[in-house]
Amino acid sequence: MRDREEAGALLEACGPNEPNDASPKVELCGPQHLRAWREHRKMTLEAVAEVVGITHQQIGRIERRHQPYSQELVEALAKLYQTTPAFLIEVHPADADRVRAVWDYSNFIQPKRQR
Repeated sequence: MRDREEAGALLEACGPNEPNDASPKVELCGPQHLRAWREHRKMTLEAVAEVVGITHQQIGRIERRHQPYSQELVEALAKLYQTTPAFLIEVHPADADRVRAVWDYSNFIQPKRQR
């Protein structure tokens, strides 16, 4: 039920695509790099679907933003693709090393909090 509520909120905020003659297609807004990470790891839709326990059609719809994803799915995909859930959504795999370097550097120079 929560996924439907989140999808409804996204649709309300972003709006649907123009419907085509066959059926209306909904595109959820916001960044996500699920397909790029899958391709970066050289995995097929079928292989990913088998591991995470949903159909390859569902994975394809999620990657195209026609179906919402759950937190559990993002966590399973992140583990499979050897990244973090945040990177999976926000960072293209081609930029991951640069973003990680900036993150590591900012944590290194940030003063430690005293208790």
